[in-house]
Amino acid sequence: MLPPMDARRRHGCLAAAALIVGTLVAQTAPPPTGDTPVTPPLGSAERPARASVLREGSRIVRVAGRAVRAPRGEWVFVIDPDDATSPGHEMTVLPCSHLSELEHMVASAPGFDLAFEMTGQVYVFRGRNYLLPTHPPLLVGHERRDEPSPAEAQPSRPRAGEATGDSAEDIIHDLERTAGPLPRRAAVPAPAAAPDDRLVPEGTVLLARRGTVRRSASGAFTFIFDADAEGLADPPMTLLPCLLLERLERYARKAGEDAKVLITGHVHTYQGRNFMRPSIYRIPRDRTMIAP
Repeated sequence: MLPPMDARRRHGCLAAAALIVGTLVAQTAPPPTGDTPVTPPLGSAERPARASVLREGSRIVRVAGRAVRAPRGEWVFVIDPDDATSPGHEMTVLPCSHLSELEHMVASAPGFDLAFEMTGQVYVFRGRNYLLPTHPPLLVGHERRDEPSPAEAQPSRPRAGEATGDSAEDIIHDLERTAGPLPRRAAVPAPAAAPDDRLVPEGTVLLARRGTVRRSASGAFTFIFDADAEGLADPPMTLLPCLLLERLERYARKAGEDAKVLITGHVHTYQGRNFMRPSIYRIPRDRTMIAP
């Protein structure tokens, strides 16, 4: 039987100790314009102040918190604060196989708020934290609720002209608004679920793959692979938010949508689709052939 929700309080010290010393940025990043707050912590009348952004490269280990479905559909991991007045860290969970496991656990316990311990790598994109789980989420507590959670409520239909899902239920739905328009000839369609024989296994490392970075119809950045010598190309992959993506964004804005780039990154899978977390990129240098 699962321990009651009160048992999580014994893990308070664990959550505080698990955050690496020195990972807090000196200045608190203001929330992006139009940012929609997530559900406040259990038993709290108001949502605590936003905590400082953790530096990219930080790692959390078995940190207690809750997985909340935000109004736009993305999953947010809310770390339990030390007390009711302490600010709580909120991290959008990036799409991967462990996110699918978390969703399955939540769907298997309707009517309950679940408490998890999460282990993963922290990334930063435009002043917000994102969490890539590196281990399966651990269920450590539960609490029955009287009202349905946003995850169980009927999803609202998009307004006319509003872009819909692109990555992990549109994890970066507001990219187009926050980043501004990117010159392009036509919108790139959202990467569709790849057939099983074309789905790249999670954990695969793609080395110096050549292609272009373009903005999809919903605003997410997508890597379009160049065709190989046989004229075949892998399906496009949505690039996951991180500081390197900010650099790629600046390059794409400056060089244009046809500019080529070589990207090395790690592949993740979610709902039958591939996503890539870029780790290195460089600009290819085309050599000029000089005939005698």
